[in-house]
Amino acid sequence: MNPDQTEAIMIGTNVRQQAESSTSTLDLQTISVKPTTSIKSLRVSIDSTLSVDVYVDNVCKSSYFHLRALHHIRNHISEDTAKAIACSVIHEQLDYCSSVLYSMLAANLIKLQRVQNKDQTL
Repeated sequence: MNPDQTEAIMIGTNVRQQAESSTSTLDLQTISVKPTTSIKSLRVSIDSTLSVDVYVDNVCKSSYFHLRALHHIRNHISEDTAKAIACSVIHEQLDYCSSVLYSMLAANLIKLQRVQNKDQTL
């Protein structure tokens, strides 16, 4: 096990996490691992309450980055090409692991909807 690439997370409700004593390190035989507030697996970030807030924020941040980059070259490509690039890059991010987004908070849904709406205004 590589201690620099190993992550540990304590999962539970906010109330349960506050009731439990916070562990500063997790000792596994010869290595110690510091617990983290969120982990990433297969590009999906999940926090200690199994919320996808961090993941949604990362998707929005990445999508807006790509939309700004596309905006810089927009005058040099056709509208159809711009839409094709946006669909392939942005929609791939919005669709990736969409099953983990089932029954997410309305606030997260609104964030993702804004990205999708911004994508369609190219």
